[in-house]
Amino acid sequence: MNVSDGMNYGPQGKPRPVVRPGEFVFSAAHIDHGHIYGMCNGLTEAGGTIKYAYDPAPKKVEQFLKAYPRSSRRKAWRRFWRTRKRSCSAPPT
Repeated sequence: MNVSDGMNYGPQGKPRPVVRPGEFVFSAAHIDHGHIYGMCNGLTEAGGTIKYAYDPAPKKVEQFLKAYPRSSRRKAWRRFWRTRKRSCSAPPT
């Protein structure tokens, strides 16, 4: 992602875990905005684990999965939202 394009720039820092592996599991949805990458970078650098990704546009999910290969796709919003093993996620506003 290009740093000059603030909409699509996801900064990366150095990993400094504050939780144990599997202790903070989260998912990302509606990944049609660049700052979601910065948010996910920060959470994974703090030790978080991305479990699922959802977006109605499959190509956006494919791109996301390239950046976060340990996550997996959820094809339906209802299925994504009802996933019980999520620590942090929010519906779109």
